[in-house]
Amino acid sequence: MTDDEPGRYEIENVKADLRSKSGPARAGAARAILDVGGELSTALDLEVREALAREDLPWVRGLLLEILEAGSPAFVEGVVVPAPSWDQPFEGVPPELARQSLNTSARRVLHEVSAIVGRLDLAARDELEAGFGGSETARELAFLQAVCKGLRTLASATEAPTLTEFDLGERLSEVADTITQNYVCPVLAAGPSPFTVTTDWALLSLAVNNVLVNAAEATLLTGPIEGRTVRLNWGSSAAGVHATVIDRGPGPPSFLARPPKTRVSTKEGHPGYGLATASEAIHSLGGEVLVQRNDVGGTTVILSWPDAQA
Repeated sequence: MTDDEPGRYEIENVKADLRSKSGPARAGAARAILDVGGELSTALDLEVREALAREDLPWVRGLLLEILEAGSPAFVEGVVVPAPSWDQPFEGVPPELARQSLNTSARRVLHEVSAIVGRLDLAARDELEAGFGGSETARELAFLQAVCKGLRTLASATEAPTLTEFDLGERLSEVADTITQNYVCPVLAAGPSPFTVTTDWALLSLAVNNVLVNAAEATLLTGPIEGRTVRLNWGSSAAGVHATVIDRGPGPPSFLARPPKTRVSTKEGHPGYGLATASEAIHSLGGEVLVQRNDVGGTTVILSWPDAQA
């Protein structure tokens, strides 16, 4: 430990114990964070959320949730999430042309990289044989494949909108039913129907699906699902149209209050493109994404965009 890094040694010990295979060690780390609180709790906010995402012991989960509840002032109250990296202006290039160029370039690079990752996967399976399953190589390859898939989906969110007229209430109700079945997490859909809008359903559904999956996973990781649901509402807004997703998970992490980045996730093993993809898709429709903390815990994500025929 150095003078310019007070407590660094202790923080690294707590981080290591949070990842320990020993339940008592993980519990000890959680109690240490609760005892010290303050700066230590804030410094380890992301580590605590990652630990909660993988924790399977109810009594340790309770301690981790207590840390998050005690640190609630560090959560963002509300922040507009801009579209990610390629949303910056290009000097002398019209924005839509820049987005199309980046979309094409990203797809070409991904095509090449995905082929290489596929060959690596085959080679690793061949060389490691029975030792491949459960190996660190297998885990890293799976994560790399997830990154490629996330980037491909993110690139698709920059497509120019193809406008069609449809019943938003009917479409969103179908999405809610699908998420409920796939994640065994009730999604309650409510809003006016029929509710006719004119927009690009492919882009909108990409955004809604990513936000709903995040909400379902956040709800499931906080404990038994009984009494906990995800709500999906829609209707008219000042921006034109809105779709709002409300969950009872741990709440939005403090890193959202800083400039957002892709590849940032509170879930173990996730590449972290969900919110970025939703933001890019809604941005392509001329709208925005707002993330805010609920008074009773959890997160509200508001997707708002103008109706093309309004």
